[in-house]
Amino acid sequence: MRIKALLALTAATLSLSACATADRYDAAGDVHALLTAIRDRDRAAFDARVDRRALKYEIEARLLDEARK
Repeated sequence: MRIKALLALTAATLSLSACATADRYDAAGDVHALLTAIRDRDRAAFDARVDRRALKYEIEARLLDEARK
């Protein structure tokens, strides 16, 4: 009985880790493309990957949060 439970747990762990790996590779490709755009000073490629409005909002929120401390 313990062996079956261990095998089931191992199978579930491997399945979940495979899903996480696929997401990680997708993100790695996006990060690589962004860094390549920065390195090559390719403004169009950079702008295609960065949401400037969201970035501005996040920076403002962090500055306000730090100012409150």
